[in-house]
Amino acid sequence: MSDEVIERAEQVADERLDVDEYYTDVERRAVLLVENEVKRRRARLRLRWRATEA
Repeated sequence: MSDEVIERAEQVADERLDVDEYYTDVERRAVLLVENEVKRRRARLRLRWRATEA
């Protein structure tokens, strides 16, 4: 293989790693957002439940 082909293959591999890291980060943030939303909704439901008990 020529040096150009090897360099291009390395560049493509690096770009794929960057994309994988980006999507991993996006997935992590999405999970955190969902977890926070679940906590918020549960807290709101607890407040409503307590209000109906009183």
